[in-house]
Parts: sequence; structure tokens; C-alpha cells
Amino acid sequence: MTITEQLKQAVQQAVKESESGVVGFAERAGVDGGQLSRFLNGKRSLKLPAVDALCGHLGLTLQPTKPARRRA
Repeated sequence: MTITEQLKQAVQQAVKESESGVVGFAERAGVDGGQLSRFLNGKRSLKLPAVDALCGHLGLTLQPTKPARRRA
């Protein structure tokens, strides 16, 4: 599972448990709600500061489980 997949899964679970929706969760995590929504819908990636904020809020340490692919 990639870091992106791990983060998406963790955020989706946390949003579901929070019962406040994506925007409410994003505000508490210090991330833009629209940006987080687009990330969860696969329409946008997150910049490192947003990833860092989400990981800090969720208490996560993400580690890749397979080598990254090089882009051509």
C-alpha cells in the first residue's frame, strides 16, 4: 500500500468516526476542506505541509511498503 493510499484510508476512517464531515475534520486538522475533499476524491494530490498536518492530527507515521516508481 502506498503512502497516499494509507493516508486516504486513515483520513476516510477518521472523517467517518468524527461525524462532522470532511470540512469539519479538515478545519480541526488545519487543512483546507476543499483541498482535502479533492484529495479524497482522487482529483488532487496533497502538498507536504498538508500531509504533515494530517499525520500530526491523526498521530500517524507513514511508511511505504513498496519502492516508489520513478517517473519518466
